Amino acid sequence: LIKSKLQELRSKIHPQFLFNTLHTISGMVHKGRNKDANQVLELLSNFLRTTVYDNEREVITLEEELKFLHQYLNIEKVRLKNKLSVREEIELPVLNALVPNFILQPIVEEFVYPVMEKNNYTYEIAISAKSKDNMLEINIADNLSGLIDYSSGVKIDLMIFNITKERLNQLYGVNQSLESKHNTDGGGISVSLKIPFTKKNDMPEPAFEMENIF
Repeated sequence: LIKSKLQELRSKIHPQFLFNTLHTISGMVHKGRNKDANQVLELLSNFLRTTVYDNEREVITLEEELKFLHQYLNIEKVRLKNKLSVREEIELPVLNALVPNFILQPIVEEFVYPVMEKNNYTYEIAISAKSKDNMLEINIADNLSGLIDYSSGVKIDLMIFNITKERLNQLYGVNQSLESKHNTDGGGISVSLKIPFTKKNDMPEPAFEMENIF
């Protein structure tokens, strides 16, 4: 079930993101910016390879998850002509913490998607991660400052939110939380995720089982 939800989440990547990225590459080639086009094409190739083929593990380290997220954000920075900025405050000890694979990118994409065409604004996303009381706390917030009307409710697509919540429930039971709220200080929204703080080295090795060849 967990793997099924992971595949379902991967399938929800906005087609608009792929189309716009290919359009950006085409425009660069047309303008003779072949070096830039090759760079974005390589970023997109690595992003899709990681998404579709490379990683079937249920949990990975936060450091690995952030590297994958950076692949996506670097593409969006080029597309949005560097009007997207990302500020990270990641405590060094939590980089080795285990998190569900592909847990951050779908959420961050939901932040970026509504402002794709609003190129007159500089858009900032802040990502923080820390450990507290044996829990890993990850927070994602933006600074929309009234750029988008959130009066209709939670910004994140309900399907993305529900799939992510179900994955967390399957992996951690009641010992987890996923919440979204209006960020009155920055004018945008923040999403908070809490899971047990478990390091890679803390996971027990799988028991050795001899294959029965008879």
